[in-house]
Amino acid sequence: MPQKPLKILQASAGSGKTFSLTAHYLTLLFAGETRYREILAVTFTNKATEEMKSRILQVLRGLALGDKNVGIFRNIILNAHPHFTEQTLQQQAFATYRRILHDYSRFSINTIDGFVQKVIRSFTFELGLDAGYRLEMNTDKVKRELAVKLNQQLDQKPGLLRWIIDLALERIRDDKNWNYHETLIDLAGELFKERYQPFENALKAHDPEVLFKDLQKAVKEIIAFFEETVTEQARKAYATFSASEVQLAELKGKSRSPLASLEKVMDGDFAKVVNLGKLVDQPEEWQKDGPKGDVAALYNELNPQLSALYSFYTSETPAYLMSKAIDANLYYLRLMQEMAGLLKDYRQENSVLLISDAQNLLKGITGGQDDNPSFIWEKMGNRYRHFLFDEFQDTSAFQWQNFLPLLKNAIAEANGALIDHLIVGDVKQSIYRWRNGDWRILHTHAKKHVGDLRVHDDVLLENYRSAANVIDFNNFVFQYAPDFLQAHINAKVMEDGGDVLFHEWWKTEGYDDVINAAYGQSSQQKAPSTLPGGSVEVCFLPTGDNRNRAGDVREAALEKMACTLNDWISSGAYQPGQVCILVRSNREAREVIEHLMRDQQRRETSANNNEIFVPYEVLSGEALLVANHSVIRLLVNTLQAMVARKKDGAIFKATAIYLYNKLHNRTVVPGLWIRLNELEPGQLAGYLPPLLCENWHTWQQLPLPELVEQLIGAYGVGLFTDNIPYLLAFRDMVSVFTRLGERGITTFLTWWEEEGQQKSLPSSGQNDAVQVMTIHKSKGLAFDVVMLPFCSWSLDGMANSIFWVDTADTPYAMLNSVPVHYKKSLGKSAFAKAYFEELLFNFMDALNMLYVATTRTRNHLYITAPAANDDNLGLVGDLLLKSLQLHASALPGEFNGERFEVIAPVKQPPPAAAANSWSFIHYPLSNRLNESLTDHQVLEQLDLLSGNTAQRRGVILHELLARSARIEELRAVTQKMMTEGWFRKTEEPEILELAESVMLQPDLRKILDNPYERFNEQTIISGAGKSYRPDKVLVGKDHVVIVDFKFTGEPKPGHYSQVEEYRGLLLEMGYRNIEAYLYYGYLKELKVV
Repeated sequence: MPQKPLKILQASAGSGKTFSLTAHYLTLLFAGETRYREILAVTFTNKATEEMKSRILQVLRGLALGDKNVGIFRNIILNAHPHFTEQTLQQQAFATYRRILHDYSRFSINTIDGFVQKVIRSFTFELGLDAGYRLEMNTDKVKRELAVKLNQQLDQKPGLLRWIIDLALERIRDDKNWNYHETLIDLAGELFKERYQPFENALKAHDPEVLFKDLQKAVKEIIAFFEETVTEQARKAYATFSASEVQLAELKGKSRSPLASLEKVMDGDFAKVVNLGKLVDQPEEWQKDGPKGDVAALYNELNPQLSALYSFYTSETPAYLMSKAIDANLYYLRLMQEMAGLLKDYRQENSVLLISDAQNLLKGITGGQDDNPSFIWEKMGNRYRHFLFDEFQDTSAFQWQNFLPLLKNAIAEANGALIDHLIVGDVKQSIYRWRNGDWRILHTHAKKHVGDLRVHDDVLLENYRSAANVIDFNNFVFQYAPDFLQAHINAKVMEDGGDVLFHEWWKTEGYDDVINAAYGQSSQQKAPSTLPGGSVEVCFLPTGDNRNRAGDVREAALEKMACTLNDWISSGAYQPGQVCILVRSNREAREVIEHLMRDQQRRETSANNNEIFVPYEVLSGEALLVANHSVIRLLVNTLQAMVARKKDGAIFKATAIYLYNKLHNRTVVPGLWIRLNELEPGQLAGYLPPLLCENWHTWQQLPLPELVEQLIGAYGVGLFTDNIPYLLAFRDMVSVFTRLGERGITTFLTWWEEEGQQKSLPSSGQNDAVQVMTIHKSKGLAFDVVMLPFCSWSLDGMANSIFWVDTADTPYAMLNSVPVHYKKSLGKSAFAKAYFEELLFNFMDALNMLYVATTRTRNHLYITAPAANDDNLGLVGDLLLKSLQLHASALPGEFNGERFEVIAPVKQPPPAAAANSWSFIHYPLSNRLNESLTDHQVLEQLDLLSGNTAQRRGVILHELLARSARIEELRAVTQKMMTEGWFRKTEEPEILELAESVMLQPDLRKILDNPYERFNEQTIISGAGKSYRPDKVLVGKDHVVIVDFKFTGEPKPGHYSQVEEYRGLLLEMGYRNIEAYLYYGYLKELKVV
């Protein structure tokens, strides 16, 4: 039976997603040796790209070597390709592995942005791009520059100043700092989002000044018409009421009668019309037993007026509230228009293409869904027949629109032999909506767009990450929490949007069950490897009056977290490196770190000698910033001092002196700081390295990479192992900066301020330190212990935040879309559908964040959340509390209303043997030009080009013998070297004869003829980062032989020390019983070393 061409695989946390992707790729790969050229695998981060490439090549290598550890992949491939035997599979794996390594650029595993850039590069001319355009990845830098440029225009544009004032006043009304600069940066950020695109299209299609003039006129007219009409009708109704002799005391409710609201409506409180609506056509609401006497007369006269008022209010309120929302943001729209103009100028002035432009440009290339994309492959030089998408829940609408025509075309060519395409994702882990991610594409759209009959749905059911109790707890939470949340939002839509909206739109769209559907397959099974036990602690902390529950418990949550962490580490229950504390934001991360530091200081100085305290380190993203390391600060301050004006240079010199002397545990005479501005660099030899002081002015003229190497050497910072990762990262950054040519110290420092100082080291997970990390950054990672101290984020997102709404079918359709403030009142406006969709997305974001956080843990999950004083769902922790209150009996463990606990420490299996790895002992200094003049390989090349015949012949013979494992290989190697230009064809017989005479020497042949594993001219990198290349290393069962050839007139002491270095390196690598020999070709002597 033919296979369906597309598999959509739902992969919950810890279910083996990477394994499935690798297996699917390999299954496709073995359909042909060059099939890798026809497969495009798409991921979302560079890290994921490298991990997938490494995993595939690792398995492929294992298959080529017959490794038993990849047996499960071998079985999968053999099942998919039954014509293979294990032997033929191994042969093809070997051939394919070599092909990929020699054709690596066609091994297409890319990020989405990387693939888009390849396409755009191929269509530079068609898109009208400058051939020398530069891709700008740093949107933060662009946003800052746009905000600065906007500020610079305030003097020239009075209207702009007025809009800025409006912005500042709004910040004050919202109890925020009046400084609007950060808001301008956020506003600039909207220009890079997909949801801004329709508004930009409107700006391009109309004259912006005319557009905004018409918009303002329409807004003001609708608002004025509504307010004047309601006020006038309320005034007339009040006049009728006043003219009667009826008093409020005679009416039902007396002073609380709805008629008391008329004055408030006249004063502008239009929402009070809803109260008046209770009286319309309801005589029993006027008096208990119905209106009598004067009240009856009033009813007959006033009821029609109230009915007209209420009818007008209910019919026109949606348009009014919509117009009020737009009116409140008119200044925002004008600022955005100004920003858009500045962004256009920025692109042209800097000849850049922003990464956010790429998807929009690609839309113009891929065309409609039914277009044939073959012309794209012709331009690119690649034709992809198979597509694999990872983390598909984070795909944006634009990205899907661009890939869909390519995917549909490839699906149309499928032959049914294999499942040609794979989409892998998990709606529950969609937490990047702020990056344009749209989980609905994975949930329903992809299948609908491709066609149900072409899609095979599959689910990964087993959890290979967590211990049994942790799996049970997460299954429990995400069985009940989605149901509570779905019921909660359904009730909100019914209450605020009304019955018609709920049934005719909400239910029709399937939103009334979408959260339950997204989490319908969240329950995971235990894998055969699942460890028994596992611990879960959830504590609900008492709160105040429910107004700010998250803030009420902040300090208590921090204190409880610190105490628990100290108990674990002091008792030896967990090592610091096993624990990760997850938070929502960088601000929360700083709170956690500062509290843990204070807690450690307090415990260290505590007079209570009975308290056990074991200090531990805390590692965060900020700690991994390259710019924050003292050694990098030392280097950067030195560079700044070198180019600063004399009056400004003292502060940089002072910082460099302080950091250098602190590094080497030296003190500085206080009087130096006063005189520093007067002293020349040459006079600072007692406080800075003498070599730096002597060469200060000379080094200023060096190329930047060489200058940095000289500074590292002079300061001696490369001798400290802890500094090496930061120094290597800094050197890489300097290298990347100078890739397009030398641009000098000043330009580098500007780049450093704008971009470089934001770079971080990747966390290796090898540090024995407590990690503090945002939930977003933890995605894809796993930890033995996860602490979630602030399980208190709002379900309903951030009040007053900006979101975009479609203006189709409104009086403002010419705008396409507009940004409005997220407020509850929008639920009763003409933007109600957009508001309730945003509400749904906020709820899903909140629940998904909880899912990602709780599924990072292997063995122990710790959570603190605010307690609730009522049944309302406001914070994410309320979902946990309600689930436990109603269904805790379904779990192992105990729940007393305030705390749930199941403690069953996991018995860890012994750690697997560490993979072979190496590390630097010292920083590998590279003095480049200076070092190149002493490199033995360069000297050999110089000898080859020199006129000295003996030296030249010695170099050739040395290379020939080093490359040849046996005498039988000499002829082939000689011919290859001749074609490479080492010697002329006429010299070949003589060279071959000399080489054979050497290889036939009895002592040497006795060594070379043994059945060794041979390594000819293979590089060995030492712990200090230096490279060594022995001519031959012969590895036997119980011993190793080193042979080095020399073609000099006489032995030299340096020859022996060189071979001794080789022996030492092999000993460090774990080899034993090492024999070492020097063979002097001209002397025909074999020397034992």
